[in-house]
Amino acid sequence: MSHDEDGSAEHDWLTIIAVQYFQTVPLRSFDWPQNILHKLDVSTQDAILRETVQSELGKSYPPEASYSLRFLKAILEKVDATGEEHSEALLQAYLELLSNASGDKLTGDLSRACYKSYPLPTKTSSTVYLTLHEEPLKISQGTTGLCTWEAALRFAEYLLNAAPEVIQGRRILELGAGAGLLGLVCLYMGASSVELTDVDEGVLERLKENVDLNSQMIIDRMARDFGGHQSNPPNIRVSKLDWESVDFDDIASRNAEIIVCADVVYDPILIPPLTSVLGSLLRTPHHGHPTGFREGWVALTMRQEQTYKEFLSALTRNRIRYERIRLDRVPRLFYHEDNVGEVALLHLTVADS
Repeated sequence: MSHDEDGSAEHDWLTIIAVQYFQTVPLRSFDWPQNILHKLDVSTQDAILRETVQSELGKSYPPEASYSLRFLKAILEKVDATGEEHSEALLQAYLELLSNASGDKLTGDLSRACYKSYPLPTKTSSTVYLTLHEEPLKISQGTTGLCTWEAALRFAEYLLNAAPEVIQGRRILELGAGAGLLGLVCLYMGASSVELTDVDEGVLERLKENVDLNSQMIIDRMARDFGGHQSNPPNIRVSKLDWESVDFDDIASRNAEIIVCADVVYDPILIPPLTSVLGSLLRTPHHGHPTGFREGWVALTMRQEQTYKEFLSALTRNRIRYERIRLDRVPRLFYHEDNVGEVALLHLTVADS
């Protein structure tokens, strides 16, 4: 999913607006390019509309309808502040969204799919998006796994910006994959294979949907940047893995060199089964890895210091060595919510390797 870059200054500010819109950046935090705030004429309004709500991506995989409505309303209000004439196309798009929203309320139909699209770096002059079907609420359908959380975003930024060699050409296993951003980023970066695991059936179905949604984009990336064959499907699969009821022989046999997980350390009850699974995976020899053993990476948001300390203690009890990786100098590619807590990234190896 991409749009071509024309190299003009106009494209730069349009891209700034579009990447925020597709990530559903809250309007209170939206970074409006200053050079357009004084020139919101009809042609500028139409250009914004074409790059967002009425773009191919915006029509096929739109953000939550109420967000799009607020976005267009914000533009109309800014037009009013400049004294410019409203674009007929922009007004029509706003009224259509308003009518649809009113109809949904009357019929009780709240089933419209919502998408978030995350901009990814590319070697070509285009903006490439990883698009995920996500729920607008952090907890939905009885699970936290239907949206992308902060630690997954920061971990992905670390891999994309600072440590691509961790992933490229490696076999990856993700624990608690949720909506799938981290594992799909690994595949996008050139992992030889990725296995996404979770336990909730609804999350697993959503994972499969998001894999299918991004397969062609990843095929194109492999062909363009890694010399892959465009006809070959990405080597990725989704499977169920319950940490509390696990076959350790099955765990040990999984053909992965690198274990990754993000935002899985939030409930102390989950720490013992998680660290037990990590220990089993990491202590299984893997002759394809330079050390002869697998390695692990865990990103977690430090909401409660005590939970973080309990996790570190559990790693030690399971003879897992950890090293904290600095993230403060890693450039940010994605929008991050305010006041969500610091993200810790830990590199894991077995203490007796």
